[in-house]
Amino acid sequence: MSKYLNLTEVELINKIKRKDPRALEELYDRYSPILFPLAKKIVNDDKKSENILVKVFLILWNRVELFPENTHNLYVWLVYITRNLSVDHLRRKLEPTETKLYDSDYEKKFIIPILDSKIDPLDLKTALEIKPKFDEALNMLDETQKQIIHLSFYEGFTVDEISEKLFVPIQKIRQMIADSVFALRNNLLSE
Repeated sequence: MSKYLNLTEVELINKIKRKDPRALEELYDRYSPILFPLAKKIVNDDKKSENILVKVFLILWNRVELFPENTHNLYVWLVYITRNLSVDHLRRKLEPTETKLYDSDYEKKFIIPILDSKIDPLDLKTALEIKPKFDEALNMLDETQKQIIHLSFYEGFTVDEISEKLFVPIQKIRQMIADSVFALRNNLLSE
């Protein structure tokens, strides 16, 4: 059994800061079963999803200093990097002439999330434990609420884009998003 198996995420992040490839490999082993299906759900392509997964861990390796350790939210950070890279891939595919150059500044501004230290930490173990309850809470939403969440999270639509797509005024879309998230939260908290 590898000594890395028993290390915490914080310990592994510290080893990655010292460029320990085995620490990155351990985090890849832990997180790829979660991140690959997320990328695939968004881009709907195995090969592209694998490429996105590689990019996620390259970002972790090369930009580990941007991980906000005080949040203790590596899970959330990696999920959002995966989501943002996947949505970016879709946008580049759909609008190749209107996309910005992907460079270090772009990556920092649009791909790497800034996490608020006030949000509760969510580790991988807890996320896996609550996933069935989350799926159930999501399924309890009405079809419009599911569509709003899908468009905003999985397809990366802005409020303006959702408004255009659904032919609904922007203010109404803002309210629908808030209502959808509130309903999802209430479903999660209900017993």
